[in-house]
Amino acid sequence: MSHWVTSDDMLRALRSNKEYLTALLSRVATLEQQVANQALEIHKKADKEAKCDPVALKSQAAQQQAQGLYAPLRSDTKPLIDLAAFARRLLNPDDLGHCVTQEVRNAARRALGVPEVQEYDL
Repeated sequence: MSHWVTSDDMLRALRSNKEYLTALLSRVATLEQQVANQALEIHKKADKEAKCDPVALKSQAAQQQAQGLYAPLRSDTKPLIDLAAFARRLLNPDDLGHCVTQEVRNAARRALGVPEVQEYDL
């Protein structure tokens, strides 16, 4: 017995994935800001101490990043790759592309950052 996936189910899944990707992007932006702030603190500290040795500066930056920086990207990478692969399957006419509606395919295109198709020239 096969399980039918409706357009509503696909749209709901893609919206959920979009929310997840938005949250992930926010976390990445926060991490980048933390790294930038730490680098700025290190530069200020180095200026105060009048130590401008580039090797020492890089060493200090590496130590600061290693101390308190949490980067959850490794655990998040595989689900993102899987979601992108699933969205590409929805666009492939030899795979799931003929099983879903135009709205679902356009939602998959939006999730992948590909321009939507309004009409097909048949």
